[in-house]
Amino acid sequence: LGNIRECDAIIHVIRCFEDDNVVREGGMAVNPLEDKEIIDTELQLKDLETIEAQLAKQQKVAAAGNKDAKVMVSVLEAYKEVLEQGKNARSVEFESKEEQQAAHDLFLLTTKPVLYVCNVDESSAKTGNEIVFFFACDAISFSDLIDVNNFVIILIISFKTSLLLCASCIFQAFFCRCHFF
Repeated sequence: LGNIRECDAIIHVIRCFEDDNVVREGGMAVNPLEDKEIIDTELQLKDLETIEAQLAKQQKVAAAGNKDAKVMVSVLEAYKEVLEQGKNARSVEFESKEEQQAAHDLFLLTTKPVLYVCNVDESSAKTGNEIVFFFACDAISFSDLIDVNNFVIILIISFKTSLLLCASCIFQAFFCRCHFF
């Protein structure tokens, strides 16, 4: 996860096709929302672990009167509250520049913008399929998925290399909507 922590964004490829040769863990049916939730939960737990480790240290420094530590404690507590509710840290907004900088310096995994890639078979590329439709319709209930810093695109299985060929276009469109320090 260290490499992800150092990145500016995450690309989350979500399987949205049926294939007997590609087995989902437990042999269960394809469920992109459940897969997304599993990854989100893992990242949220890792962020919570990071926050809890920092919070105890920063509270001691803040108790001694350190202004920066007090700001950091405030940021950590705000993040801890939403993560404990099962939400991503990107749902927290900070108003002051000091809080924004402290938040940025934490390099939390769930603060990063996400590009969701729906991986489909060739026959579903133009019209989509039931799995993509299921993902897109249910995704509306996930406020973090429709955040302005997150995107959903469709990728055809046999054209995975096309992502590499047009990566500069995708990333340019993706990153110009993101806000970095």
